[in-house]
This record gives sequence, structure tokens and C-alpha cells, in this order.
Amino acid sequence: MFGWLVITSWMFGYFYFRGKLCLMKMSIKKRQYIKTYKLTKGCELCGYNKCARALDFHHIGEDKEFAISQCSNLEKIKKEIDKCKVICKNCHAELHEKEILSRRIKKAQKGGFAGGSTAMGYISKNKKLIIDKEQAETIRMIFKMKRYKKMSLRGIARELNKLNIPTSSGGGKWYGRTVKYILENPIYKGIAHYKEIKVKNMDLVLNINQASARLK
Repeated sequence: MFGWLVITSWMFGYFYFRGKLCLMKMSIKKRQYIKTYKLTKGCELCGYNKCARALDFHHIGEDKEFAISQCSNLEKIKKEIDKCKVICKNCHAELHEKEILSRRIKKAQKGGFAGGSTAMGYISKNKKLIIDKEQAETIRMIFKMKRYKKMSLRGIARELNKLNIPTSSGGGKWYGRTVKYILENPIYKGIAHYKEIKVKNMDLVLNINQASARLK
């Protein structure tokens, strides 16, 4: 019985370490292939080919199956590499930045929320701007105080602080410059900005005549 346990233990150890050795050989072969491939190709955008670690695989289409670094099967890696181009890390970062910017511009052109901070009176939901009813009432109050009561920027800020109206962050005090920014922001007229893109969206227009009765 004891002898059988020794043999079983030895066989387990043998096959275990043999498997580990095979994986190590595959890993070395994979790294060598990728290194040679990268340095041979070089960056397709700027021509850099000094260090393989400074070069990345960038998938061209949308048929990416897996990240090359996460696969150990060399044949599968070769097929996946055919879907990529080699570019250096600097060019890779710039390319991704351009792609993200392009997607945001297209989204803005369609009237969607392209990202960034949201103006007071709105919230981002499902990648779209929608009106926040509670904050929208505050915005309407500000416009009404300016248009109908002819109050100064500081006067509006004092009134908001007196009424304990929360700011966009939920705390702090109102200041004239904050009121000025709100009054000059075209978003409240339904004009959304992103970079040089201007999009009219009537769903974002706030009707000041709906302001709270506290000002009447």
C-alpha cells in the first residue's frame, strides 16, 4: 500500500512538472514570436522599432476575439495578430484619443450626451441628458428673478442663500459669478455644446414661467 502511494505521488509530480515545463516552453516561444513580429513590422504610423515592449497590437476592426496577451496558443495568436496593426505606445494613445473624440462628436451631432460635467438642472441617464425636476426649478427661479424682478447677480445669489436653495453640489453658497454662468449658459435654451458642435435639443429647454410660487 505504501509503495503504491509513493509511485502515485511520483507520477503525479512527474506529470505536473512536465506540464509546467511545456507551458514554460510555449510561453517562451510565444514571447519570441511576438517580439520578432513587432520589431520586424515596427510602428506603422511613425516607424519606431527599437523596443518590442514599446510596441502594441491595435485591433483594426470590431471582430476582436481576445487580447493577445491573454492567450497562450500560438496558432490562435497568429490568427488574431492578422486582425491588428503594430503601433508604438505613443501613437496608440493618440489613436485611441482620436477614436474616443470621434465617437463623442458623432454622439453630440445626434443630440446625445457626449460626456463631461452636466449643467445644473440636468442629469445624465442612459447616455442622455434629461431634466432634473428639483434643480430645474432653481434654474427657473434664477431666470425669473433676473428677467422680471431685474435683480442683480449678487442680489439673486443673496436671495438664493436666504431661501437656503442648494447649489449644484448640494451645499455651499451662491455667488454672483455662479449666477452669471447659469444665465449665460445656452443649454437652458436647448443648445448643447461639445467642442465646436452645437446641437438644438428642445427637450432640454427650461420654461421659466414654471418657476416656484415662492417668487410671486
